[in-house]
Amino acid sequence: MAYTNTSPKQLASGIDVSTYQGKPNWNTLKSEGVQFAIIRGGYGDTISYPGQKDDTFEYNYKGCKDAGIPVGMYWYSYATTEGMAKQEAKACMAACKGKQFELPILYDVEELRIFNTGRTNEIIKAWADEMEANGFFVGIYIYRAAATSYLTAQTRSRYAMAIAEYGPQLNYNGEVGFWQNGSTFRYKGINGSATNTDHDFMYVDYPSIIKSRGKNGFQASTSSKPESTAPTTPAKPAESKKKSNEEIADEVIAGKWGVYPDRKKRLEAAGYNYTAIQDIVNEKMKVSSKASKKSVDDVAKEVIKGDWGVYPDRKWNLEAAGYNYVEVQNRVNQLLNSK
Repeated sequence: MAYTNTSPKQLASGIDVSTYQGKPNWNTLKSEGVQFAIIRGGYGDTISYPGQKDDTFEYNYKGCKDAGIPVGMYWYSYATTEGMAKQEAKACMAACKGKQFELPILYDVEELRIFNTGRTNEIIKAWADEMEANGFFVGIYIYRAAATSYLTAQTRSRYAMAIAEYGPQLNYNGEVGFWQNGSTFRYKGINGSATNTDHDFMYVDYPSIIKSRGKNGFQASTSSKPESTAPTTPAKPAESKKKSNEEIADEVIAGKWGVYPDRKKRLEAAGYNYTAIQDIVNEKMKVSSKASKKSVDDVAKEVIKGDWGVYPDRKWNLEAAGYNYVEVQNRVNQLLNSK
């Protein structure tokens, strides 16, 4: 799929920063249209080498929080072994302690020394396993050419992907969470427009996913009660018209409520509990799949046609129906590359 500045439509426009951008004015940046930020935490093993923690990390984190800007973090890797990657994960988690990140924690993989090991995927997995085991929602930042040259399809479909390719179009055949489309953007909030800054588009509603799953320092929602949009004393006729969760689940399966994240917003705006309904949808799809499970080839062709929605909705729909998402996505990639 080719990503451009307008298609598929991005959810938000943001930036990523480090000590090279000095100390930004985050309120000014918000007024300039910055909708999210990914800040550098550090690089390598800051447990052994504390000086490698980004000296503006704490400032940028607080600035984003005070300005109400959703924030994520990236950690630059020098790891050439799985053991080094695990140590970098421990350093990254130490920096995250006591903080909440609405966006993924990204592993910045761009050093040639990593690619030359021939074990790039194993190094990434070692870091990610350590992070995920401790409650973090993670992703990979990498240039497009390196992603297609060194990462397996399984790695690219397993984690949130932040792909860098500068220009008007991203030529990447795969799911994208972030696209870094340039590095020479200027903002008044960053040294009075005197310093170049990386710009990113975001395509997935990560804040909703991360908060609902209780990742990156957040607590998972345990309430089964929907947020009510009704008046304090609702009229009886309005109550009688509200459908059961079973009925709404059938409508969701039929496509009447759209795809995630728009579906979640519409259901909650209508006074329904999204999680409760999605659980019913998942169960119904599991039951139906037992009766008529299709081949991976058939499902892959349906994915290409768009019958299973877009990522991450597609991943959840496929898994709820009993299919192996990675297996199906690998076949999709094969079919697309053969054309």
